[in-house]
Amino acid sequence: MASWLTPRRLLVYGAYFWGAFSLILGLFISKHAWSIHKTVRLIEKSWDARGHNYSDWGWTDKALHAVFAGHEDTSDYDKLFWTKYKELNGTENGEGSFDRSNLTTCKPGYEPEWVNANAGYEKWGFVLYRADYEDDDDTWAANLRHINYTIRAHLEIEATHDGAECDPSHVRDRAVLEVIEDRETLHNATVDTVRELWRKRVDDGLVDASMKIGGWNYGWHRINLNRGKGEPTTWAKAGAMPNGLGLTVCLMYDANAQLMFSLYNSGLPATGPRDPWEPFLVAVDGMFSHERYMYLTSWAHEYHGSYGVALSILFNDFHGRVFLREMERQAPRLFMGKSNSDLKLR
Repeated sequence: MASWLTPRRLLVYGAYFWGAFSLILGLFISKHAWSIHKTVRLIEKSWDARGHNYSDWGWTDKALHAVFAGHEDTSDYDKLFWTKYKELNGTENGEGSFDRSNLTTCKPGYEPEWVNANAGYEKWGFVLYRADYEDDDDTWAANLRHINYTIRAHLEIEATHDGAECDPSHVRDRAVLEVIEDRETLHNATVDTVRELWRKRVDDGLVDASMKIGGWNYGWHRINLNRGKGEPTTWAKAGAMPNGLGLTVCLMYDANAQLMFSLYNSGLPATGPRDPWEPFLVAVDGMFSHERYMYLTSWAHEYHGSYGVALSILFNDFHGRVFLREMERQAPRLFMGKSNSDLKLR
């Protein structure tokens, strides 16, 4: 042993090291413990808004719940969302309405994109196919109510800014989901089946459209020359006035979506909007074809024309991307050609 490395010095240096390590470890544990505590508080608020009783859970279970929830902070947006959600949930007869009596006029430039884009429509949104019928009627009604309230709460938040009304025409109140239910035809239907039903529905004129360019296999299938422009054009006055329904994409409630909603209904583990376990609906790309084209982007390897879209972005952001032909998660480029199963993208 070196002359300077005495047992006493080893003891002192070891004590210094242990003290520093304990301090760092304590800070690390405290930080995550505080995050878990905040998440538990968020869970308590969200369960209260959703009508669940969280008081019987022990702290160990709550902490485990918070870890799996994957939500580490209680942002102002989360608090505002649950406030708006509870405002809807507290309305008599279950209809749900917001108090807008104290809103002032919004300054120019604060209007959300979807307000201007859909101002000329009587309605806007998506058609939803129910392809899972495992839920009883009450559960399905509760799920639809949650979908409705979640969409409306997010739109309401974006349409108001510092107590000001940024959607004077109340475009957000014209947002709709047209639900298609047919147990005999749709129960356990595949994405391909729903896609074919959707394409037929559009081609049969059951969904208002402006004009068709090319076909389902090539380029844009629908464009809207009058989207948000106000006064209808001549062809629109003749009876072809389009609405704001997404025409290249429909939505699907399948077994995967049902699973996420069942987790939500049991309170585990969703805590608020935009967390990893938030319920979603499946977007079905009506233009997708297994034979004719594929998306050549690094993330879209083995893309099969469908993906989950969280409720919190379904109308706010995703709806506009559909019109911009960016529904495949804003893929940077779209190439069309023969599908090659041997092509491996990295």
